[in-house]
Amino acid sequence: MSRAGTMTAAQKAERAARRRNQRAAERAPLLELSGDLHHWTADEIEAEGQRYDAQLQEVDRLLADRARSFRDRVARLVSAEELARLDEMRTIYPASACYSADFWRRQLNMWQS
Repeated sequence: MSRAGTMTAAQKAERAARRRNQRAAERAPLLELSGDLHHWTADEIEAEGQRYDAQLQEVDRLLADRARSFRDRVARLVSAEELARLDEMRTIYPASACYSADFWRRQLNMWQS
């Protein structure tokens, strides 16, 4: 642990690898004894985390694109005043792409019907 009592990313990865290896050995003791059980390293854990973060960022980007597309389509259906009111309504929800895409999708469905 570092001076402040918090763990560095490398220390967290090392701890995660230890825990993952321990749980795997407990679930499959015969594989552990035979040496056929994969032992995770801290580098593998860190790489897995980076891949996961990249996937989340890509999903967030896609949802933001979808939200913009839905908002543009709603803008073509409503007046400028109504769009301003909807933009104000949107601020009530958390500022994430997921909420934005859902909000504008719902508005589009409502205005199209």
